[in-house]
Amino acid sequence: MLYTKLETFNFEDYEGKYLWRYFDIHKFLDFIINRELYFSRLDKFEDADEGIGGFLLMMKSIHENNEPFNKENTLWISKENREDFISSDNKNRRDTQDGIKFLQKTQFASCWFMGEKESLAMWKLYSSKNGVAVKIDAKILIENVLNGIDKISDTNRMAYFEKVRYYQNFKEIDLNDNNFALFKDSSYEHEKEFRFVITQINQWQNKLETPEFFKIDLNPLTWEKIEIFSNPFMEEWKISNLNTILKNLDTPLMIQKSLLRIRA
Repeated sequence: MLYTKLETFNFEDYEGKYLWRYFDIHKFLDFIINRELYFSRLDKFEDADEGIGGFLLMMKSIHENNEPFNKENTLWISKENREDFISSDNKNRRDTQDGIKFLQKTQFASCWFMGEKESLAMWKLYSSKNGVAVKIDAKILIENVLNGIDKISDTNRMAYFEKVRYYQNFKEIDLNDNNFALFKDSSYEHEKEFRFVITQINQWQNKLETPEFFKIDLNPLTWEKIEIFSNPFMEEWKISNLNTILKNLDTPLMIQKSLLRIRA
């Protein structure tokens, strides 16, 4: 798989930084047992504007704020040109929607929270009371992802990663910036997101299938500088059970009780 280092990415900026992932139990065990990083396709995300870039966001906004042209609202256009005008508007709207679907189905992301401490907001958004959070040294995870990318001999897919860039208005997005998966509306800014992204290239020529997810092998992922925390509402006996499972999996990892002080 190809890797593109973004101009804005500086590996040394992540010295002493941590990435967090909030898991349900099954996805956590899958991560620990298989040591694989899971990438979801962007059309499966909650945000309908995921990964579509400045131009399509602009076209989508124009279409949403203006009703489609029809015979009633185009009386100001000469009769001989009216049908062509309406047809062109309909085509532009279809092309915009087709472009959005295409981009979202050819981009995949693994999303991590960047911060020093647990986030109660992230616990509530992405974990049940039986969930856990993995805290990992950012540079270690990035290095393992790069190693995983190197193992994949696929020149039709490209990977990159960086902190997400939040915008107040789509006009802030550089129309020439093709790293579409790194842009999100500022209403998601509390997620402080770092993303690993895979995008399919040469899609039109090769007509590649678009799976719903990708996995990248992180072996040999070491357990150094990895901490695991329970959801702040998880009962002690459940934490004990999970630690027994981790011990039986022959890992040195232990789940710690959340450090957040929550009123019972």
